[in-house]
Amino acid sequence: MIERVLERLEGVKCSGKGWIARCPAHDDRRPSLSIREGDDGTLLLKCWVGCTFSEIMQALEMREQDAFGDNKLQNMERRIRRLERKQVEHDERLCKLERLRASNVHLRYHRSLTASTREIWYREGVYDEAIELFLLGYAAECPTYHESPSRTIPVFGYDNELVNIRHRLLQPGDRGKYRPQMSGLGSNLFNAPVLNSSHERLLVLEGEVKTVVLTQAGFTAVGIMGQNVWKPEWFDWFDVGQVIICLDPGAQESARRLGELFAARDFRDVKIAEFPLKPDDMIVQAGVGVAEIDAILRVARPVVTGGDTCNEPR
Repeated sequence: MIERVLERLEGVKCSGKGWIARCPAHDDRRPSLSIREGDDGTLLLKCWVGCTFSEIMQALEMREQDAFGDNKLQNMERRIRRLERKQVEHDERLCKLERLRASNVHLRYHRSLTASTREIWYREGVYDEAIELFLLGYAAECPTYHESPSRTIPVFGYDNELVNIRHRLLQPGDRGKYRPQMSGLGSNLFNAPVLNSSHERLLVLEGEVKTVVLTQAGFTAVGIMGQNVWKPEWFDWFDVGQVIICLDPGAQESARRLGELFAARDFRDVKIAEFPLKPDDMIVQAGVGVAEIDAILRVARPVVTGGDTCNEPR
């Protein structure tokens, strides 16, 4: 169905999980029609100028009932194929994890640290105690980006099992600073084993190095791999009195959305902290001490149910 629609449209381009194109129901010079296929095969059309679904289907010379997917058997077959693909991906991920854990490569990276490669960590404000605690290391060549050496950061799951190794490239290309040890391992919550204990206050940071630096300074923290990366199952690991979202400057909208997710799960004390610099840069570059970081955390804005943050009386 979706192929038939796309063939009849002009200016079709991929956009997120669907496509955009010029709307056939009005004189559209800039693509204003969003096209997507629902999980059940239903055709989803949205003209941002305001053309109705009926007008768009009429302009395409198609019946409205054509938009509601194939018959139930075909829809069921489509769902089965999706489930089969997910099962294959799950099985492949388990095989990769088994190979990763059996290799103990994270320990080899850690043990290969020399005085000179430790200096690479020192320049990030990460020192020997934290290097040993987090088993940080060095790779002369990143296995998924051979053009660069890397600082290595093993990632352990809530059950203390190795789930990934993150490589912070020393000579990054044009696809970002981080690479995994191998593809297909998915996103993980860094420092998740700390959640095996209850805590009065926990910081949610963006990135592994920030988590290491703040932990080194005496704070309890976990790190997400990108400001918009979160998995619902992670909520079940949290036994904390207060959650403070501490994302980078400029990521306040993402922080608000994450804070709302916590509030929606009945976490009673969720706040958003605003740092003038990245939290680790506050310590490493600006030389700010624990007391100053604490002062910022004390005036963090609470997240209230309904999507707003409010300022507490000072």
